[in-house]
Amino acid sequence: NIYFDLPHKAIAKGLSFQAKAYGEYTDKQTRDISHLVEWDSTDCSVVMPGINGIFTAQDEGDADIYAELDGLTSTHGSITVTPAVLVSM
Repeated sequence: NIYFDLPHKAIAKGLSFQAKAYGEYTDKQTRDISHLVEWDSTDCSVVMPGINGIFTAQDEGDADIYAELDGLTSTHGSITVTPAVLVSM
């Protein structure tokens, strides 16, 4: 099984976040496999996957992210990209 942890359910446009993937092995051990999986998004115009689970919020909207490894696909996690926020003046 592959499952992952999303640090946020919503993120402002222009920001990045890192998801972590974990795999359960036949010996019942759970290991961090974030660096091994291929990350993807159901809408790359909203959330763009990068290396090691780093995603960038590209545009407002909703998308699901997921991870794949050796023919296994994780469950999907939903994320909402909200409008950009003011960070300095």
